[in-house]
Amino acid sequence: MPDPFPESPDWTPEPADGDVKWRLYEKVVADTQEKYPDCTVVRDHKITGVRSGVTRQIDVWVTGDIAGHEIKLAIECKLYKAKVDIKTVDAFIGFLEDVGADKGVLITTTGFTSGAEKRAKAAGIDLSVMTLESAMETDWGEYLGDSCKAWVGCPGDIHWDYSEGGPRFGTCDHCGKLHIECGECGHQDEYDVACDRSIGNVHVRCKSCDCCFVVGVEKGDVMDILACALHKP
Repeated sequence: MPDPFPESPDWTPEPADGDVKWRLYEKVVADTQEKYPDCTVVRDHKITGVRSGVTRQIDVWVTGDIAGHEIKLAIECKLYKAKVDIKTVDAFIGFLEDVGADKGVLITTTGFTSGAEKRAKAAGIDLSVMTLESAMETDWGEYLGDSCKAWVGCPGDIHWDYSEGGPRFGTCDHCGKLHIECGECGHQDEYDVACDRSIGNVHVRCKSCDCCFVVGVEKGDVMDILACALHKP
């Protein structure tokens, strides 16, 4: 008589396509809703392509207001036996343009060729490629909030300076633009506060709530930022 409860095998079978995408969807929902409760996350979203005019399907579709900016994020998960190649990335770039996304993430269980990764970095849209393991470890709330606000499609991420509260600043790792996050309303935007020879304090107002910041500048570099105690919105 066969054992009704055999020992588990030493290997782990590949998860079914639907199981992987469902786990990914749950992760994106949990991370996004915790930080941005007004965002909407939809699984297997259907949308008519703005260029093709045909119905397109998106594994995970995220829309909402992130730090004062409207975003449309398309996430696709590919369960291929081989690494994702440059042709797949090219097709995904066209897909993002057709569905009107301003951000895209292509996820795979098998990795990417070097050519595919280079093509993604050179795309004229905010596009990331990552393994399924990386996707499950990503904090999607932080991923959405750290995107460059300087111009639509900039693929860069903001590297924020440490802050214990109040406003904070950071720069985009792609275009180098200075970004400030308001300590009052949480709005994030890019700012131009100094020339190469600027030294001293520069007063800047939030583009959303008009709150004032004092930005410390030394030879064109931002050194610190504080909320202004004199100029209130």
